[in-house]
Amino acid sequence: ALVTLDTYLDKETKIDFIKIDIEGAEALAFKGMMGILAKCKPIIYTEFVPRNIARYGTHAEDMLKELESLGYAFTDTLDETKSILDSKTLMLRYPENEQILATNILCRIKD
Repeated sequence: ALVTLDTYLDKETKIDFIKIDIEGAEALAFKGMMGILAKCKPIIYTEFVPRNIARYGTHAEDMLKELESLGYAFTDTLDETKSILDSKTLMLRYPENEQILATNILCRIKD
């Protein structure tokens, strides 16, 4: 049976860090943990392959915008400057129609 993290975890559970790499289904997982993300605001380390995310019926930019709505900003782990990025900039680097482009991103609440 499929159970979301919001349903599975106790309301008092505190989450500080989430690592997720599920071959494109990340957006679906985030939908099932929006309550945890809103409440705990954990740091998230995730694989980011827009083309794979699209295969599961979500545009990568929509996933990023949903995280941004909770206050998250992004760092591309391949970027040596480690600058903070928004969804639009990240999507310019990794267009959904490009087959190979992939990175990992660190998602943190903006200061």
